[in-house]
Amino acid sequence: MKEKKKIIIIVSSPFYLKDYNRFGIEKFLKNGYEIEICNTCPIIYPVFFKKAQRANLYRGKIEKIFFNKKKLKNYLDLNKKNIFILIIHYNIKTHFIFKLITKLDINYLFSLVNVVPSNIEANKNINYKKILSLKALARIFSNRIIGFLKRYFQKIKSPNYLLAGGLKSLKSPQASIINNSTKIIWTHTYDFDEYLLNNKKKDNDIIHAIKNNFAVFIDAPSPLIKHDALIPGISSPLTANVYFPSLCKFFDKIEKRLNIEVVIAAHPRSNHLNRPEYFGKRRVFKHMTIDLIKKCKLVINRNSTAINFAVLYSKPIIFHTSKQISNHFSMTHQIYSMANLLDKVPINIDALENIDWNNQLNINKKLYVNYSNQYIKNPKSKNKYLWDIVIREIND
Repeated sequence: MKEKKKIIIIVSSPFYLKDYNRFGIEKFLKNGYEIEICNTCPIIYPVFFKKAQRANLYRGKIEKIFFNKKKLKNYLDLNKKNIFILIIHYNIKTHFIFKLITKLDINYLFSLVNVVPSNIEANKNINYKKILSLKALARIFSNRIIGFLKRYFQKIKSPNYLLAGGLKSLKSPQASIINNSTKIIWTHTYDFDEYLLNNKKKDNDIIHAIKNNFAVFIDAPSPLIKHDALIPGISSPLTANVYFPSLCKFFDKIEKRLNIEVVIAAHPRSNHLNRPEYFGKRRVFKHMTIDLIKKCKLVINRNSTAINFAVLYSKPIIFHTSKQISNHFSMTHQIYSMANLLDKVPINIDALENIDWNNQLNINKKLYVNYSNQYIKNPKSKNKYLWDIVIREIND
């Protein structure tokens, strides 16, 4: 891979302006590479592609969107001598892409930089018999068992490089695609790139206007935004008329017991007005999640992976669940997976009695360091931007 060629990034979701920056497009261009985005979302997840938010989509020339397998096959065949980066999961829906890559003998990098806590860690405080539905079992079987059998018996080509984040990257079921010839490039999550960048810039002026004594709620898409829930296997049990009143009572308790203001770090795809009724007229700040977490006293989370920032800045975290959530396997699993690793018990916002609020401000520093090492960044990897590390490796 010494000769500089075209880089083709295969994705299976709508490609947004944020992805343009997150995937290091400008860095590749500045290093003399041509680059294209091969978007397979209309084939893999057609409903997701059709119904996803259109705001802030990338609409430039480097993106090629494919609506049928024949045209995708022709494109891969035409570009088979180039370098591919796969930012997609291996599963029953994407198997045909890996089969084509194998047939065409394409060299590729497979990304596992954003591995999140799984059911390995969520093995306590959850009544699986209550929430593990036949539908969930069928999804796990089709994606993991059938996927593994297809990969094993049909001899899918292993990647030339694996882009790994935290140490748990190699424990992911997705990592079974690699073999002894696959070179591991240790990097980190996209969030760590943002962390590095944030540490080099001055604090946001708006942050200075907020008292230091505040808690920040990390806003998530549901129940107002259906973006993630459009992906097969991902859904949300939450309804706005039930969730938000309970959430506001939860915020009220935190403000009263801890004597701090709760502010909202808006989800990037949200359209909240400032001080909306459903947040109890609390202040909402857009595109400032890492800035708010860096300066806050407490982080309030449901199941957002933005807790990576809270871990990196050593901030106390309160996880929450609810009656609706407790009957839903996927979301409960996500919340408890993260909380258990930090020795936290999620608070049920529909039952706010007998809570030791002051204890919520405590953190276990050893567990925070371990979380960072396992899920954010290999402690031995370099403190450089993700794609700078990748480009250096493929240039060598």
